[in-house]
Amino acid sequence: MRLSRDFIRAWYAWLRTPLPTSNFRLGKSEAPSYGIELRLDHLQSDVYSLGESAIAGRDHNYASLCAEYLSEIEAIRLELRDCELPDGRKEELAGFAHATHELLAHLSKVKSM
Repeated sequence: MRLSRDFIRAWYAWLRTPLPTSNFRLGKSEAPSYGIELRLDHLQSDVYSLGESAIAGRDHNYASLCAEYLSEIEAIRLELRDCELPDGRKEELAGFAHATHELLAHLSKVKSM
């Protein structure tokens, strides 16, 4: 399996993008962003595992799995749009969602052998 340069670039950019889940990790369930942070944290774990699988050359239906995760990203974006958050917080969450979307767009093109 050969990985594209675009995937590799997106992978490293995504790894450098901060995961803004401090409220979730500290158990601050009353925070307005808690639910979004929880979803992003779970998504990050799943996407990391899938990316590692691609790098290791494991067979998966990457297009199908990425489609599921892209649907989750869109749901998170809709929730963010309607959520009242402190200055800068919405942008942090949206930035991670955007980087994940970019990675998944390239990961979905990975072909198994």
